[in-house]
Amino acid sequence: MLERANKSFDAKIMNEQLSTYAQTGLRTLVLAKKDLSSAFFKTWLTKWNKACASLGDRDEKMAEAAAEVEFDLDIVGATAIEDALQVSRSHRIRPPPSFH
Repeated sequence: MLERANKSFDAKIMNEQLSTYAQTGLRTLVLAKKDLSSAFFKTWLTKWNKACASLGDRDEKMAEAAAEVEFDLDIVGATAIEDALQVSRSHRIRPPPSFH
């Protein structure tokens, strides 16, 4: 995500914090935004919906559509959470109750 940030963003501090989060076993999420004109968004949304409905190469077409907007982003922050599904955390997952 950070490579998609606008050029004025200094990623050094963010990278350090993300590394700290990751080294402690947390899942990280970088939050970003971008202002789009209504006209651009309508055109892009048509492409996105067409890519999502594609029967062939759906993932590739969705990635191409996403790439049209996922650049020059304004990074607004980052967060991290514990991943309760990690292998080392399997003891925290309880099976669903049995309904007999």
